Amino acid sequence: MRLARFIVGRIVVLVVCTVMAVNLMAEEGAAVYKTPDYGKFTEAQAIGFNKTAKSRATIYTRLAEYLAGRFDLGERNGVGIDLGGGPGDLAVELAKRGDRFYWINTDVNSWNSGLTLTLAQEHNVAGKVGFVFADACNLPFRDNYADLMVSRGSYQFWGSLADGIKEVHRVLKPGGWAFIGRGFPPNAPEAEVRELRAGGLAKAPKYVPDEDAILLREIATALGAAKVEVIRHKPEDATLNYGVWLVMQK
Repeated sequence: MRLARFIVGRIVVLVVCTVMAVNLMAEEGAAVYKTPDYGKFTEAQAIGFNKTAKSRATIYTRLAEYLAGRFDLGERNGVGIDLGGGPGDLAVELAKRGDRFYWINTDVNSWNSGLTLTLAQEHNVAGKVGFVFADACNLPFRDNYADLMVSRGSYQFWGSLADGIKEVHRVLKPGGWAFIGRGFPPNAPEAEVRELRAGGLAKAPKYVPDEDAILLREIATALGAAKVEVIRHKPEDATLNYGVWLVMQK
C-alpha cells in the first residue's frame, strides 16, 4: 500500500490507496474501466457544484432522513454506494445516520474526492465514507457487492439510463435495494420545496416526470428485479414537482 496526500484548503487528508485492486472491484479482465477526463471534468466545476450543493443542503438532509427510515440504516450492517454524488453531501448525511454502514461516494469528476473526504472529516464520519471515481454505466465494482445504492439528480446525465440501471442491478447483492431519482423525497415539507424551486435549481436536462416514471419501471422490470416501485409524490399543492424515484430490489 501507499499513502496519497491531498491538501484541501488548510485540511490535510490522508487517503490509503491500494496498489492492487481490493475485493470491491470487479475481477481483472471483467471490464475496461475509464480514467478521469481532466479536460472535461475540472477542479473548478467540482468547486462550483460544491457551492451549489451547500446552498441547498436541506435536500440531502431530508433525503438521508427518508432513506435511513425506509431502509432501517441505523440497525443494519452493509455497504452503500451513491452514484454521481458530487462532493459527497448525501453520502456524509447517510453516514451520520448509521454506525455500521460504509458509504462509497462515486462521481465521474475525480476532483470531488478531496471535497468528499474533507466533508466527511468535518462531520466526524471519515471512517465511514470513501470516494471512488466511477462512470454509472461502467461501475468498477464486482457483482453482488452493495447492500444499497442511491442517486439523486444524477441519472439524467448518464450516457444511457438503461445501461446505468443495469449496472446498479448487477452490483446490488441479492435482496439489496436501489433508490434512484431526481427531485425531492416524499418527506420534504412543501414550504421547503416551494422555496427551493423558487430560488432555482441547477441547470439540468428538462424532463416529464410521468414519462420518466414509465421508463424507469420498464427498465427495472425487464431486468427481472424482485420488487419495483416508482414514487411520484403528489403534494397538496399540485403545482409542486417532487420529481420521480425508482425503488428497486434485486
